[in-house]
Order: sequence, then structure tokens, then C-alpha cells
Amino acid sequence: MSNVFSGGIKKYSGKSMALAHERVFRMGAGVKEFDIVAGLLVQTLEELSVPSDIVHDITVVVLPLRQVFSDGYDMAHAKLDEMPSST
Repeated sequence: MSNVFSGGIKKYSGKSMALAHERVFRMGAGVKEFDIVAGLLVQTLEELSVPSDIVHDITVVVLPLRQVFSDGYDMAHAKLDEMPSST
């Protein structure tokens, strides 16, 4: 997140966010959890009286990450489905 809000590095050549956070997605983090955390972020910013234009700017940066949670969850659980059963 610090890369997102600070302007980040110019070119990233590492793992995709979905692959880098695959363990979190396997544990169940998906769109529902993203929505909860994003909602709490906005709620906290508003409770702290952060100006609405800044809250808007932050949501514009954060909202595209929702698709990463959707894709990451789907990818992680597809891999789990492909694993042989231990029974």
C-alpha cells in the first residue's frame, strides 16, 4: 500500500499482487473482506474529519484493488481445487 500512496516505484518486476498475497486469499480473503476493510477505511477517515476530496482521492486509489481480491481469491481457490485430495 505504501507504494500506491507514495507514488510507488517506477517499474515493478516482481510477483503480481495476487500471487504475492496468495496465502491470504487461500485463507479466505476475497471481495467481501475487501469491502469491509475499505468501508472501515472510509468510515475512519470521515470520523477523523479528513476533507471529502482527500477521502475521494484515497478511494480512487484503493477501489481498483477490489478486482485484485476477486481475481486472487478465484486463483488461489482454483489451485486448491486442483490439488489431490488427501483422503
